[in-house]
Amino acid sequence: MILLNFISSEIDTSRFVAVTAVLAIGYFLANAIYQLYFSPLSKVPGPWYAAISPIFFIIVSLKGNAVYTWELLHVKYGKILKPTCIFHTKGPYLRVSPTSVMVADREPALKVHSPNDVFPKGPWYTNAMASESILTIRDHQKYKTRRKAFGSGFSKSNMALLEPVVRKKAELCFKKIGKHFDNGDIVDVKPWLYWMAADIVGELCFGKDFGMLENEAENLLVRDCLNFTLVAGIQAQAPFTKYIIWLLSEALADLQHEVQNCKDGNPRPSLFSHLLKDVDNPNAKYKVNITELRNESTLFILAGTDTTATVATFLAWDLFRNADIRQKVIVELKEIGWTQGDNDDGITDEKLQTLPYLGYLLREALRLYTPAHTGFPRVVPENGRYLGPHFLPAGTECLLPVYTLHRDPNIFDEPFAFKPERWLNPSREMESVIMAFGGASRVCTGQHLAMMELRLSVAMMLKYWGNAELADSCTDESMEIVERFLIHPKGNKLEIQNKKITLEN
Repeated sequence: MILLNFISSEIDTSRFVAVTAVLAIGYFLANAIYQLYFSPLSKVPGPWYAAISPIFFIIVSLKGNAVYTWELLHVKYGKILKPTCIFHTKGPYLRVSPTSVMVADREPALKVHSPNDVFPKGPWYTNAMASESILTIRDHQKYKTRRKAFGSGFSKSNMALLEPVVRKKAELCFKKIGKHFDNGDIVDVKPWLYWMAADIVGELCFGKDFGMLENEAENLLVRDCLNFTLVAGIQAQAPFTKYIIWLLSEALADLQHEVQNCKDGNPRPSLFSHLLKDVDNPNAKYKVNITELRNESTLFILAGTDTTATVATFLAWDLFRNADIRQKVIVELKEIGWTQGDNDDGITDEKLQTLPYLGYLLREALRLYTPAHTGFPRVVPENGRYLGPHFLPAGTECLLPVYTLHRDPNIFDEPFAFKPERWLNPSREMESVIMAFGGASRVCTGQHLAMMELRLSVAMMLKYWGNAELADSCTDESMEIVERFLIHPKGNKLEIQNKKITLEN
């Protein structure tokens, strides 16, 4: 009897497994047929395997060569001929998952990021970061309220008040590196640029830096922040952000105490001073509580460190492999009293903003090295929208392949070349397609701070690295773009040296 019961249970289990397998296969086939032939997105070009499952998109994102994969697929599925040749150009629409479409054309990309018909941020933002901040808020009205709470904290006028901190950190960074060059050292400047950006954010947000430039070493906080960008790149939760928020609590508490007990009512300038001052102010119309401010502080370390440092790294690479470009910048800097060497030349960001070629240089760097090359995911709002010939139902995720948009050969001559001169007389298309700081509906809050850092970095870099050259380890291959959420050099370093002194030693 026991044997019969055992055999019967085994048969029931086998049947259950078989039925489950048949149902799963049936569901997969039915879904594949629907996605390929009946889905509202079935007419959007793209590989069939991307249409039936999100696995392809995830794998490409994890491999680190996503920008090149999307570029090739836009060409392969473009089926648009240039008027003067028979080669395919980049197709503007590409289906990359069952519910996601990439938009690689200027006009529809501007529509996706229009402030007049808002496409809300996609679920990627809340998946990537457990805490809510001005970057991850998906509700547009809530975002506008939070943005108003920040007030003029990130305006150009307030940046002028914060400039001494930025200039001091930039000078410390590049002067220290210059001394290593003078000693004959080969220096990987990439981590130094991260330390500088993080110390600037720390000083401006919390009233104290993280001590990385002083100690010439990374601390645990920044390491976790850099790890976070990898986690965000695969749309995963980041449990250590709780640790980061806890770690910043003490720094915020100290700054809040200073702000609220300042005798003359004018605490030292920081990005968060006025926010902390209004935390307990019942008359403040737009304000944030201390928990929300801790979330924002986490964001500023994440968004203000990796991004600016990435652009500065690639910018240094292009400056020191293009002697003619470097010389043009030096000639222009001398016009405002800039001098090389360890002396005070009185250079300010206000003066640097008057230099046209320096402006062209930074715009070209942002075109080619926008930190987030694939992204800014938005979802189609209620009732759906037409983008070009395609109707996208509500909830469809729209992604912008910034790498492809910024290298559109129909907009940019020699799109892969680093040519600052192209910005001397830019076309309307060139101006509008650049999305280094996001689209019009959600422009990066810290863009003025980032630009100040980059301008001062160039001035200090050329001031203290006068005789520096790229090390032999720094090659086109080592500086090839690798993308995991943000871009990085393939070799993960940028080594520079004073070759004359190195050889003498």
